[in-house]
Amino acid sequence: MIIVALAGGGYYVWSKVPRTEGDREVSRMKTAPCETRDIQFSVSAAGDIGPADQVSVRPEVNGRIAELPVDIGDKVAKDALLCRLDDKDLQIERSTRLAEIDGAKVQLTKAQRNFKRTKELFEEDLVAKEIYEDTRTDFELASNTLARADAALRLLEDRLSKTKIQAPLGRRCPARVVLIAARK
Repeated sequence: MIIVALAGGGYYVWSKVPRTEGDREVSRMKTAPCETRDIQFSVSAAGDIGPADQVSVRPEVNGRIAELPVDIGDKVAKDALLCRLDDKDLQIERSTRLAEIDGAKVQLTKAQRNFKRTKELFEEDLVAKEIYEDTRTDFELASNTLARADAALRLLEDRLSKTKIQAPLGRRCPARVVLIAARK
């Protein structure tokens, strides 16, 4: 009887002591009666949701946005206008460049006429060589001034063409890129 009592007591103690497997404790499973109920839970996670294809559109010139015909999520066709930058200052500069070109053309015409006259007089030995070379230099300078004015106008017109930002692809417009496109 003593052996049975010791065996029963030992089994009771053995069943109440938690077991360890390595460093973690192994405890007995607890059970509950089965019942029907709704399970409600939510998951919070941080992240960004964005389009599969996104294109960054950045203007090559700085300026204020004058026109913004699209909104976030609008569908746009390829080469559709996304935004137009204010080009008033560039238009004023263009007018100035055109006036410079007109002035340079007048100067070139005058220098060409003087050079032609002086050349004829020089060939007849009626004008000194120094005067002839001066008028030739004036003609070349006037030609150079006109060429520089034309180059400046071409550069300005290139900048003007870059004030219209167009869609590079025909898809849903990542308009948030357009909104950060240009600030002065």
